[in-house]
Amino acid sequence: MNAAVVSLIPNVYRHSDITDANFSSPKVAICTHFGSTADHTLTAHGALSVGMAANNGGTTYYSQGFLDQDAVATTNTGSIKLTTKALLRVGTASSPATVIEADISSWLSTGIRLNFTLVNGAAEKGSAFFWVALISKRRC
Repeated sequence: MNAAVVSLIPNVYRHSDITDANFSSPKVAICTHFGSTADHTLTAHGALSVGMAANNGGTTYYSQGFLDQDAVATTNTGSIKLTTKALLRVGTASSPATVIEADISSWLSTGIRLNFTLVNGAAEKGSAFFWVALISKRRC
């Protein structure tokens, strides 16, 4: 098995080619997102999302996101899952909905092309870090 892990901090949500020159023909992508509601500040709120995609002649997706809001009048937690996206970000805990979604638009020879979409034109606030693991079957 061949695997590569890369990280990115998108400053503009659009497509990102995630590649590794020593990697070939990914079959699975595992995506994670960790975020907060303010840049460079310790906050009482946090978000976590995990998504997966398989290149099996088409693309099969599964993603789930979670948001926790503390230090507010009523503490909130919320989650959402999708089987149509490689990755998502939950926007609010009280009424879970996605604010960022990502698809794999291309399985490249050395990685993937991940397309980010801001849902309903939502403005992303806070910091976001993404990690992507690419896995392929090594030929023996």
